[in-house]
Amino acid sequence: MTNQYELFLALQNPGQATLDFLLEMAAGKYGNESIERGTRFDYPDELFLTLSPEARESLPARYDAVNDERQKALLAGILLAGADHAIVLKLAQDKTGRRVIGQSGWNTRSKILNFHQPTGSGSSSYSLIPRDLSELRKGLYGLTRSSDPETAKFAADYLVQIDAERDEEGGTDAGPRHPDISSGRPWPVVNEVGNAGLPDASPTSA
Repeated sequence: MTNQYELFLALQNPGQATLDFLLEMAAGKYGNESIERGTRFDYPDELFLTLSPEARESLPARYDAVNDERQKALLAGILLAGADHAIVLKLAQDKTGRRVIGQSGWNTRSKILNFHQPTGSGSSSYSLIPRDLSELRKGLYGLTRSSDPETAKFAADYLVQIDAERDEEGGTDAGPRHPDISSGRPWPVVNEVGNAGLPDASPTSA
């Protein structure tokens, strides 16, 4: 059987590996070494780009179906690479999803807040174009009232983080300051459930 080191080498080209195979690796079928140790930090981003539209559409259902924590973490990372606001809200309601969001790097966080527009043909440089964050902010604001205290706290902290980064980048004109005026609740109310800090990225956080 191919040894684990050779399997890790195969992962350097995401297009050569199937999603099922990667999930088996994540679950330890071919060894106990963590899949993260054999791949680059941006591997979920690369993998997302190589997946077919059908495979991308299957990701949320796959995420819901698996019970293995390692498989869920891999799928959450791939899902998050798509920077879809509805997916971010979905992950925010799950323990593994919250951990993966908290551990995400600058590039992933930036894509959630901005479109990365290339500055020229063949150029690796890009301009940051602010995205419409209204539905994401509204969704997070709604989650601050979640019956799950861990979800509520994460949503509050993440909402504060998003607003802080948006303000730092000069995006204060991207919409109303209140995430959901129709709720009739004051803003901010995050002090009720959060501490206005970054979501905890530690593996033990919920």
